[in-house]
Amino acid sequence: MSSEQPSVPYAACTIVARNYVAYARVLEASFRKTNPGVDFITLIIDGTEADRVEAGPSIVCLLDDLGLDSAVLEPMVVMYSVMELATALKPSMLQALLRWGYSAVAYFDPDILVLGDLTDLYEEATAHATVLTPHALAPIARDGLEIQEKTIMHSGIYNLGFIAVGTRSAEFLEWWHERLLTDAVVDFENALFTDQRWIDWVPALFEHAISRDPGLNVAYWNAHERPLTRGADGEILASGRPLRFFHFSGFDMKFPWLLSRFMGDQPRVLLSERPVLRELCHAYADALHEQDYDRRRTQPYRFAALENGPVLTPVVRSLYRDATTGALPLQPPPAHPVSDPAGLVRWLRTPVQCAPWARLAPADIGLWRSRPDLRRRFPSPLGAASWYLRRWLDTDPSVVDFYRDHRLGEPESSARSGHYGARRRSGWSVVACGEPEPSGEARTVARRVAREATRAGIPTELVEPLREDRRPFPLWIHRGVGAHQVHDNVIVCVDAQHLSEDRIVQALAGRPGHRIGLWLSADTSVGADERHILELFDELWVLSRTTELALKTCTKRPVRLVCLPHRTAGADVTTADQLPWLDEIRGSGPLFLLSLDAGADVEQQNPGSAIDAFRRAFCPEDDARLLIHVRNAALTRHQIEMIRHAQGDRTDVVLVTAEVGEGAEGRVVERVDCIVSLHRRSAYGVALADAASFGTPIVATGYSAPMSYLDEDRALLVPFSLVLRTPRSAVRPGETLDLWAEPDVEAAGRAMRTIVEDAGRVARMVEKARASSAHGAQPVRDRLRLSTLEPGR
Repeated sequence: MSSEQPSVPYAACTIVARNYVAYARVLEASFRKTNPGVDFITLIIDGTEADRVEAGPSIVCLLDDLGLDSAVLEPMVVMYSVMELATALKPSMLQALLRWGYSAVAYFDPDILVLGDLTDLYEEATAHATVLTPHALAPIARDGLEIQEKTIMHSGIYNLGFIAVGTRSAEFLEWWHERLLTDAVVDFENALFTDQRWIDWVPALFEHAISRDPGLNVAYWNAHERPLTRGADGEILASGRPLRFFHFSGFDMKFPWLLSRFMGDQPRVLLSERPVLRELCHAYADALHEQDYDRRRTQPYRFAALENGPVLTPVVRSLYRDATTGALPLQPPPAHPVSDPAGLVRWLRTPVQCAPWARLAPADIGLWRSRPDLRRRFPSPLGAASWYLRRWLDTDPSVVDFYRDHRLGEPESSARSGHYGARRRSGWSVVACGEPEPSGEARTVARRVAREATRAGIPTELVEPLREDRRPFPLWIHRGVGAHQVHDNVIVCVDAQHLSEDRIVQALAGRPGHRIGLWLSADTSVGADERHILELFDELWVLSRTTELALKTCTKRPVRLVCLPHRTAGADVTTADQLPWLDEIRGSGPLFLLSLDAGADVEQQNPGSAIDAFRRAFCPEDDARLLIHVRNAALTRHQIEMIRHAQGDRTDVVLVTAEVGEGAEGRVVERVDCIVSLHRRSAYGVALADAASFGTPIVATGYSAPMSYLDEDRALLVPFSLVLRTPRSAVRPGETLDLWAEPDVEAAGRAMRTIVEDAGRVARMVEKARASSAHGAQPVRDRLRLSTLEPGR
């Protein structure tokens, strides 16, 4: 980029990676429209010369244009994630633009929309060196909603999505740049949050101005105190003042009912209650789409791995940073890791004498850091436990996988072996895992497995973790289905979310018998750093063919396809389970059921598409009803907002959160006219399995675990398209792709009409479903008998 004297006094800038270029283009277009006399420059941190033309912004800056020495820049590229690097380079970008001759420069985060003239901010920066905007201008209520005071205290008092500086800010920028060379990480325990926490020092150390204009930097953290309205001329106002720029931090077009994904489950600001704000969000989403957002968002980050070098996982980045700062007492890392990636690999894999009795490589320390079980087992890896850790590293096969997944070659010692003797056989402990409690589906499946084992005459107990006395981890509370003792053999109902947690290891530790992992997750992807947990089991059980095929690529352990026993109509129902509220909901038309497990992943259950399909299939005059029955937990404000967004003005979509017993849940399924599940993925689908058993018609996405007991003769299956949730470039070698289904909503609506209009087809479908069993799967009872008799590994 040319550094000739600019023809205008002011400049604005932003910093992005290539996947955020659409955001930068929307920002630049809005800025130029309202501030035409100001230059706008975009730094693309992983860009190349081709991006100067192809990316779209009129003035593109690359890393080489910042004037930083490679010995300064390359370590930052390796130690920082993409977000951390973008924030760490802010002072360098501002310094460069001031050197090029601008008298004042303003930085804007790329997810900002400018709606007004900002000349006064440049004038303030010229007069006062630095201009800041605080996150909030008024106290925040302590009501448990997000955002909270502690959130801002963790992030910093001032939001660095915007900062303006003038020529008198040189001392501040140099001070800021020096600290961000190594300390722009997200590390709340050490009072660090990228670039922001450092700015809390500015009012005490440097000349500055703080703008209290409510129209500046409006975002999810202050929208509650700055309501948006329309002025007489249609202008958007914030607290009665012109809205000059809005910061869409955390706005995600996949969740159009939510202002920001950073607001958690209890958002303080709801778009359903803020029509002007909702309109602004929709307009911003349209602007992003016009800038080719969908294609650009999938661009891989160029520094996710180094060519002919290692994969730069968080573990590798933290190792490099800690060795650079002296926090990790190993030999210094290479000063030019990007231009010499082979040198970085050598440093990571070369053992050094870290204690009198052991040699460890930085990669070995990285493996230890990534494994909670190793940190607990070897609490001082550079001290007294180093010899024991070294011995473990030389014998455990997961070390080879860790090195290979990070492209580090073979570890120094490749003699890996494990020996496990024969184990005693006794009864079975069935463990339902979850934090703080198992999800409704996990609990139900565990109970059915335990009940089936008991019916087979096998001594069995059910073990459910519960949080007691507010301890950080739940205790194992034994609820006897058979004998009241811990048995030698164990079945752990495990999912991807809790796979790496200590409680899995606790459940298996010291067990002399057979270990079975019953995979209860719709997510079939297992991270390379977590696959060692799968090796703790003797075998894995799955409930669908899709999961079976995926897990076989993640482990050497046997993977068995099993089917759970289905319930029969009227089972476990007492006279108290008559459900009067169900009769009150039913109209003269059909009653459809969406059984929503709030204790599981609601996004995967996809209630919005089910509501959309119902609205397309029926109008209010049809007197049909869609009952959304929430089970196992309370919905969060976020989830309620999602359902409100999908529901719109339709009163024939009814949300019910009545608590009922396990037997009564089946009674709800039995008494409706059809159950609908437009799931994107499903771990099993207990409600669908019960519906098939009861003879309740089914409309469901033709994907994932329910296909183990459903087919086109037994349900109306909705076609779908597979969507890659994680960019292909982010999938590490050996990992499975993270896929889920997006059902065809139009086809789902037609299927719901078929339930009403084609009684003959529905009757045939119901009869086959009632008589069906899992296709090609082995019943739990039979598989359990075999596992009890088979020798240990």
